[in-house]
Amino acid sequence: SILQQFLLSLTFPRLLEAVEMEDDDFTASLSKQSCITEQT
Repeated sequence: SILQQFLLSLTFPRLLEAVEMEDDDFTASLSKQSCITEQT
């Protein structure tokens, strides 16, 4: 579990930064995914 916490502490801030930086792209991809799931 210590290793998990270590990996999380490494990856989570980067994920947050990616979401903040690419917020528009992220929401756009989410809306595309929701449209795809609605169609099928």
